[in-house]
Amino acid sequence: MEYYKNKVQTVEMYSLEKNSLENVFQKREESYASAIKGGLSCFAISKNESLFTYCRGTDSVTIYLMENGLEITTKQFKERSVRKILFFF
Repeated sequence: MEYYKNKVQTVEMYSLEKNSLENVFQKREESYASAIKGGLSCFAISKNESLFTYCRGTDSVTIYLMENGLEITTKQFKERSVRKILFFF
């Protein structure tokens, strides 16, 4: 589940197997427009389940620690040539 409130974009990750909230990832955004622009969201979890990668459209990709939800890094794409993010690895 994803939502935006008080300049903070929040992504909640739920376990369908356990039917419970597993982790919450938050990122401060300067404006609502920067949080929602770019299109559909996508995510991936690393093979060892230690990292969570999230993107909304093609503007940026953010990597979080699964253990505590801390943001590790965000890569901004300023090039117009990026049209679609196909996968993470």
